[in-house]
Amino acid sequence: MRAPLPIAALLIACLAAPAAAKEVNARTVYDDDEDVFVTSGWVGLEVPLPVLARVAGDFAAYGDWSLRGINRKASGKKFITLLNAVRFLPGGAAGRGAFDVHFDIDLVWPFGSTDNIIRFAIKDARRLPDGGVDRLEVTLHGENTLLDDFHLVLEATGDDKVSIVRFRSRVKVDGFFDTFFTLDTYRRNVEYRIVKVIENLKHHLDQRGPPPAAAKGGVARP
Repeated sequence: MRAPLPIAALLIACLAAPAAAKEVNARTVYDDDEDVFVTSGWVGLEVPLPVLARVAGDFAAYGDWSLRGINRKASGKKFITLLNAVRFLPGGAAGRGAFDVHFDIDLVWPFGSTDNIIRFAIKDARRLPDGGVDRLEVTLHGENTLLDDFHLVLEATGDDKVSIVRFRSRVKVDGFFDTFFTLDTYRRNVEYRIVKVIENLKHHLDQRGPPPAAAKGGVARP
């Protein structure tokens, strides 16, 4: 089944764009030598770095905003893979936590299924002195039918007015499915949902309202 790739898109978006982005600059290529899809890019954010870091570090809240409208294509039709929930699990083998993404496959029996879970472990999270994180490294945890490997690195830079998040992901599909999963399919199913999650973040921040300005030009804080 092809479920995990849209889920990978969701994870990239959740970690790469925790603010109201005006434009996402992303490029996906297929590395023939290693048989992996490589997506790299950056997004500029009109939000102070401390605010961005705090939102990015609030792993438990990702499920509150990320799935709004995520299961509909641009045409309005439903995706086959229906993402139902994102839950953060603290602890784990490395002690940094993991994300469980719950999903259904919306096909008739015996091809469809419900209550599926795929887990992504946080390999590294660099925390700032004032709270939040400015670097995340996430990998696929456990065996998966479709994915042989998933690896994502994100880093944020900025100041008290704006921020930039740079991201790079490597996705290796199982050899059998790799033959049929084209670059165009990857872009339509993965990149589309990345943009949608960014829109969801903008909506989420609009609902929260702007952070109060600090006195005498200080850093704005949530």
